[in-house]
This record gives sequence, C-alpha cells and structure tokens, in this order.
Amino acid sequence: MYRLWANLTKQTGWHVHHVIWRVKGGTDDSRNLVLMHPDCHRQLHSRVNRGLPTTLKSG
Repeated sequence: MYRLWANLTKQTGWHVHHVIWRVKGGTDDSRNLVLMHPDCHRQLHSRVNRGLPTTLKSG
C-alpha cells in the first residue's frame, strides 16, 4: 500500500486527488476525493507511471 505521510498546512498547500480517476469513470463527488500533500500526490502519480502499487492508506 502507498502510505500518505506528509502533513497538510497552509504553507504546503494541498491537491485534490480522485480515488477513482475521472478518466476511469470517477466523479467529483466528495466520496471520491481526498486531499493530498502536493509531494505525495506527485509521488502517487509517478508510481502509476512506473506500474507500481498505488492503493492509498492513511496514517
């Protein structure tokens, strides 16, 4: 599982991530969205591009 590790602050900002990506039929419904630290979000998408696991697990 991909672990989220960085705290969100006003200084770091945040990105909205679609759990089920819109290109795969996901919606903008709040149940399909998570706030992510910008670095974590970039790393998650980088893992996808390399074919690595991307299941989100907080904590």
